[in-house]
Amino acid sequence: MFVGALIAAIAGSSAVYGSASNSLFFNINASDSGSFTAANPGNWNDLSVNNRNGTILKNGASGPIAGTLNYNATTGALEFPNSGQSQALNNAYVDLGDGFNNFGTGITIEFEGHFGASNQAWERIFDFGNGPSNNNIWVGVLGEAYAPNALAFELWDVGTNRGRCISPNGALEPNVFAKYVITIDGTTCRMYKNGVQLETRVGLCFNSGTCSTPALGSSYSFLPNNVERTQNYIGRSNWVTDAAFNGAIKYVRIYTSALSSADVALNSASHTLTYSTTGSGSGTAPAPRVGNGAVTLESNSGNLAKPGHTFSGWATSANQTTAIPASYNLAADVTLFPVFVSNTPPSQSGSSPSSSSAVTELATTGADLSFAINLALFVSALGLSLLAIRRLSNSNRNGS
Repeated sequence: MFVGALIAAIAGSSAVYGSASNSLFFNINASDSGSFTAANPGNWNDLSVNNRNGTILKNGASGPIAGTLNYNATTGALEFPNSGQSQALNNAYVDLGDGFNNFGTGITIEFEGHFGASNQAWERIFDFGNGPSNNNIWVGVLGEAYAPNALAFELWDVGTNRGRCISPNGALEPNVFAKYVITIDGTTCRMYKNGVQLETRVGLCFNSGTCSTPALGSSYSFLPNNVERTQNYIGRSNWVTDAAFNGAIKYVRIYTSALSSADVALNSASHTLTYSTTGSGSGTAPAPRVGNGAVTLESNSGNLAKPGHTFSGWATSANQTTAIPASYNLAADVTLFPVFVSNTPPSQSGSSPSSSSAVTELATTGADLSFAINLALFVSALGLSLLAIRRLSNSNRNGS
């Protein structure tokens, strides 16, 4: 029982979350079993150490009720089957609870997804705030007619739009997954698509004339206010009339700093994690996965087995006896190997012999057999060493 508990503790040890920065604040990933599973379809859990877990809801007639999102195993994304206005009946979204206030030194938003068959005005990847026009931080489709396919980032005070940062028109392609990154450091707004920096424009941007000249990094002197936000949503707007999000999201990661271009490039790269069967006698390895950053390692879904051993996790080289943590920083292509722990505990150096070995030892030295048996049982109970057994045996013969 103790061995089984120890194995479980090793396999489920706390994760080391991989990212290009230690300022990782929030991290949800649809294809990661630590974040979303079909067995627990009502939650989309945060992989960062902050545990800002989300609840999947939909708009009910009298308020929010339990909702569902569609997991697409082929794309590794959660699909939002919504239509009409964002807060219309039955539209699904993720509620992240209260918080999202600490961005005083900067913010980075990373996500991979698309906005569906058409980019509808004001669709949201996320919207954090206290209702409409109240300390909002949002990312989504720019809802202006002159740039219907532009990505937008926007900050609000109470009642005041502090300004937008937008991508070129055409950065959002219908039904095409892409990796987008937005960084804000209090002086500059930058946007990236698939690791390549885009030109940006800033201002109110109600029309082309109210935006700045396009540049690789636009002057943007704002940061989110340090206030607790209570209406924090993935796939839903805080404004009632905005379009519903009907696209798909693979992951969303948020940092409390502005990542560098080098870090963005690292996080935008894709790597392959392959599982090996080396060291096992039967079973199949889990399917490879492609991704980057913190990934939760697969369980023994293919029933890998080794006679006389128990599977305890994965290692970066073959024939190891200690598993790595269940969360792994995927920063390069890697192959992981199964770890098996023997079901028979190893004998410890200097330990006392078993009763049967003590009997054999004493019998071969000519000691009385009944005495040897009694002494062996006594030794087994007290854990005396073989040397002590011999000395007691010799003392017994000399005194007879």
